[in-house]
Amino acid sequence: MTTYIALLEVCGVFIVGDILSKLIKNKVSGYIIAMFLFIIIGGQFGIITAQTFEDTALVGFTYAWGVPFGLTCFGASISLKSFKGELKTVVIALITVACIVLLGVVCAVTFLDKETAIYGTISVAGGAQAGLIFLTQLKETGNTTLSAIIVIIMNAQILIGYPACSFAMKKGMEKRLQDREGIRLLEASELAIGGEQKDIFKNLTFIDPFYLTFMVLAAIGLVGTLIANLTGISALVWCLLLGFLCSQFGIINGDSLKKIGADGLILTAMFAVILMDLCSVSLSDLAGIFPTLIFLLLLGIAGSAICAVICTRIFKEMGFWDIMAFALACMTGYPLTLRVAEECLQGLATKYEIPKDEWDVLNGFYTKKVVISGIISVSVVTGLLAGIVIGFI
Repeated sequence: MTTYIALLEVCGVFIVGDILSKLIKNKVSGYIIAMFLFIIIGGQFGIITAQTFEDTALVGFTYAWGVPFGLTCFGASISLKSFKGELKTVVIALITVACIVLLGVVCAVTFLDKETAIYGTISVAGGAQAGLIFLTQLKETGNTTLSAIIVIIMNAQILIGYPACSFAMKKGMEKRLQDREGIRLLEASELAIGGEQKDIFKNLTFIDPFYLTFMVLAAIGLVGTLIANLTGISALVWCLLLGFLCSQFGIINGDSLKKIGADGLILTAMFAVILMDLCSVSLSDLAGIFPTLIFLLLLGIAGSAICAVICTRIFKEMGFWDIMAFALACMTGYPLTLRVAEECLQGLATKYEIPKDEWDVLNGFYTKKVVISGIISVSVVTGLLAGIVIGFI
């Protein structure tokens, strides 16, 4: 009975968000509205809590295998031919982190104390991985104020990052929709997610595809975890890379979860569970450190904008707003980066007629780049950077 009540409450918030979004003509997505509803209903009034999410039974499988499986299949959706093009995305992610952290260094000698400026900006450019490293260090030093800032950045970062990324992406998409030639130049056959791929198990029709797919994904997840334990780099990064490598041999492919009907549940559960921590952020928590928090988050946006200005000169085929969206992926993170392009297209569909082929091209192009940019900045660079910084500050 508790599970059913919890599902009613959590799903009800998302439904209300969608209804309110429809009433304002999709100017703000239902998902963003749901974020604020969880802060008010959960963090402020305690009606919905983290335990409510736990009671839905969604949290357990999402973090145990939902996220790793989803990320593995995303990696498998990238063809070898298009992988070379993502080197530019990696460069954008690296420059973004550098710009945000350098702004933090400047602020460390001007507006803020050194710890707050540097720890804060690295957390803004990263997420949970960097934040947890800093929280461990701050627990030893007893800096409770900065600990609170880091916790709220980890929990509420998406309140700024997701809408900002969505805004920039809409601008980039709109420019391409106004000049349809820009969409054709993206070459859907190469850049759109998915496509025809090898499948070494296609003749094993006597084996239930559900069990076979889950067994293969579990094996990849196990290898990724073992490598993560040896290297110290997030297992999610290895799942992404192993998914890409295994797809080249037909061991797994981008639509494996879709073929067995599991993608809808896994993705929807991930998008729901990722908002669980917002239920622990009250309005008073936000108000207490609001000026410092907003300042640090604005540094993240400013650093992303600087990156966009720099990279627009390097990668002339990409516009400012495109690069800005890819840069802001560091403040959005996986799995939210999986849905931002789809939501942007849904919003633009009220203004433009978007044929399915163009929809698929735009969705594939933008989704792939924000996911990879977010993984590089959040799971790799800032995690390593945080581990280095605590040794000096």
